[in-house]
Amino acid sequence: MVTRFGQARIPAVTPPPVVGGGASRGRDSAGSAPAPLWGRKRRSELRKGEMKREAVKMEALIRSIEAAYPQDAYRQLTELWPQVRLEAARGRQRTVSVRTEDAYMDVLRLTLNDLASLNMRAENLSGLTIKQLRRLFQTWETRGLAASTLQQRLTVLRRFYGWTGHLNIPTLAEMLVDPKNASRSSSATVSKAWSMNGMDPDLAIAQMEKVCPVTAMHMRMERHWGLRVQEALSINVFAAEHGDGTLLLVNRNTKGGRGRMVPLDTPARRNLLRAAQAMANPNTGVVQVDPRKTLDQARTHYNYMINEAGFSKRVSGVTSHGLRHEYALDRYRERTNQEAPVAGGVKVDPALEREARQSISFDLGHTRPSITTAYLGSIQQMNRIHLAVLTRLLSTLEARNGTVAKLYWTAHRAASAAGCDLRLYVVGEHATGAVRQGPKASPVLLGYETVGSPIVALGSAEARAMMNRAVLEMTGRLGAAVMAALQTPAYVIEMAQVQQQTPLLELFATDLDRTTAPSQDDRTAEGTEGAPQ
Repeated sequence: MVTRFGQARIPAVTPPPVVGGGASRGRDSAGSAPAPLWGRKRRSELRKGEMKREAVKMEALIRSIEAAYPQDAYRQLTELWPQVRLEAARGRQRTVSVRTEDAYMDVLRLTLNDLASLNMRAENLSGLTIKQLRRLFQTWETRGLAASTLQQRLTVLRRFYGWTGHLNIPTLAEMLVDPKNASRSSSATVSKAWSMNGMDPDLAIAQMEKVCPVTAMHMRMERHWGLRVQEALSINVFAAEHGDGTLLLVNRNTKGGRGRMVPLDTPARRNLLRAAQAMANPNTGVVQVDPRKTLDQARTHYNYMINEAGFSKRVSGVTSHGLRHEYALDRYRERTNQEAPVAGGVKVDPALEREARQSISFDLGHTRPSITTAYLGSIQQMNRIHLAVLTRLLSTLEARNGTVAKLYWTAHRAASAAGCDLRLYVVGEHATGAVRQGPKASPVLLGYETVGSPIVALGSAEARAMMNRAVLEMTGRLGAAVMAALQTPAYVIEMAQVQQQTPLLELFATDLDRTTAPSQDDRTAEGTEGAPQ
């Protein structure tokens, strides 16, 4: 059944220019207009040349270290890494963050350790081979690592192998036993927003405020301004105010050094700025517990308070980053008057959605609109997920030898003997496949009805009584049978209690059309096996 939604249009929002941190990919130095195609191509060619020069330099450095510490790959890596200065492979020219450098080192150490466990120990860094690399990734594949994890490790090793003279590294799909394990999707299918995981973010922040007002303020910045934790901990709320309090400049400790302007277009967002300024240190403009603490110490305090409050994936199913996802859902709703696809929204006007996603991308500190699928999901991906959910639901409930089918066919035969047709439906969101996950997941709801009038003939009263007993037996046992099959709470109601316009999915409709109906012998056998004891 089709649900109708209003298509109210809102004024288009022009994304503010990127400021601070220099030019970003696809923008000129002022951050206000796309660069010419030849300019982007030229930068790409220059970056490739830089990577080649880096490979030549690093290869010579590795050879010299191997000469000093022969046949000791671990010592060679330890001596090499302090001398490495990693340049970002994409975007504007810059060095990578300390976190990225640590991630590179972790992958390289893991590589040497796992090769040793596979009896393929590397004696020298330059002695690593493609054969070892392929075996390594196939081992990781058998451990069930996600495609995104495998791709991140390949990115590190491809660059490192380039330093040792290996330029033609196979793709991830070529190295795995099953190429399908190399495919990944950045489109969210389950939202990380707190409200979508059974937690009220505003109530949680209010509870945090009783314990630590500073941490609560940082959480509000993430919730209402879409800031990352590092940005919230270091923003100067006095210097960040622009446009008479209608714009917020975010350019300190941003990802990739990209600055941005966040619109303060609601009273709540503007009031938050005033509250932050009232709490901030008058000298630094930063909201902080102790002005003597460094940024790392402030981050440690923030993490401690978050974990103590139970805002972790392990305890409550949410993380502080989920507040940025909450912000993205709010902005999408404001710009399109619809919920995001990952929150059960429907398809909106393509031009309106493009404008909304581009604006949200800038608000979150990104440049590509496609990155918003990680926060908002996509209609195409959600449709695929819904279809898969429906397929599993039908295959489980309509299993020929399953308890649900036996209960249904026993009652159906009794109804047919009384001149009626017994129909069974899945009711509500489960009938569309748009099933919410986590604490807010709804139970499976089944509805039944008998269609037709009982035959007026000798023995019809007895047939009606048998039908009533069979239907009562079915409804009494059906909920437990569905719960056992789907591992989800289930309830059975009469269709007279179901409101109009509620989505419905009829079960066993194919069998009732006689296209694949069980034979009389099968039905007799099933009826005997599934008859009430």
